[in-house]
Amino acid sequence: MGDQQKIQSAILKLETLKTQFSLAMNQYKTASSNYQTSRTSANLAQVNSLNGKLINLHAQILQTLKEVNPSYQSVSNATEIQGKNLFNVNENLTREKRKINALLAEYNTLEHLQTDTSLKVESNYSYYKILIIISIIVIFFIIKQLVSFSLSDSQMRGGGKTNFYNLLIKPMKSLIRQFRS
Repeated sequence: MGDQQKIQSAILKLETLKTQFSLAMNQYKTASSNYQTSRTSANLAQVNSLNGKLINLHAQILQTLKEVNPSYQSVSNATEIQGKNLFNVNENLTREKRKINALLAEYNTLEHLQTDTSLKVESNYSYYKILIIISIIVIFFIIKQLVSFSLSDSQMRGGGKTNFYNLLIKPMKSLIRQFRS
């Protein structure tokens, strides 16, 4: 029979003995009260009998406690060891939880920084797109002004195609050659 079963059996036996002891104690009080009032030998014999019954029940309770004590100590020691183990596991889990919370906080911070960086990159990208569009527009207007200036100047001189070619096309061809090499 295992220690747990011995303890359960002893608990049931102790409950039964406790009930019997309480009943005998109530009978003893009643008999003792009767003896105090009438002082007869029958009452004294009943008090003596109940006293013996109480002593016997008390001895049974003590014997049951002695029998179960080693099992109780064994279970108590095992329970204490399990309690210490549970406490250690709880401490480890608490430490791990703190580490996980720190990692989550770090992850959230990094994610927030990445989002901020992505927004800045997107903002810069949009800014450069706008600058390129503005640059193209400005270059277009400069070319337009040069062409209109060249045309008006060439119309005054009488030869329009040569000046436009010399002012715009030749420099662009030379720039393209420089970029290719």
